Amino acid sequence: MLIYSRTCLHCKTSFEAKRKDKIFCSRNCKWRDKNAKRGRAGRRPYIRHKKDHCEKCGFIAEHKCQLDIDHIDGNHSNNDVTNLQTLCANCHRLKTYLNEDWKKGPD
Repeated sequence: MLIYSRTCLHCKTSFEAKRKDKIFCSRNCKWRDKNAKRGRAGRRPYIRHKKDHCEKCGFIAEHKCQLDIDHIDGNHSNNDVTNLQTLCANCHRLKTYLNEDWKKGPD
């Protein structure tokens, strides 16, 4: 079996790999590198549009964790700014229930 001498793409330490396509020394480095590149809003780019209040009932949050970003049309693939609104948990649940947003998918 061939052993390849590599340098970890994330932490820059040397390591030996049994596969030639291995570029990280550990799963931890792979995970950290992935998260560092995408940043906090990498998986959910719409998160930066979150306001500090509910746009439906006017609830003012002590912390932004009390608020959700809602896709107005129910399509989670449509991250256009005009399709996003900030809702408190109660308004978000009620809107999702009434509109049956879980039944809608990408067009």
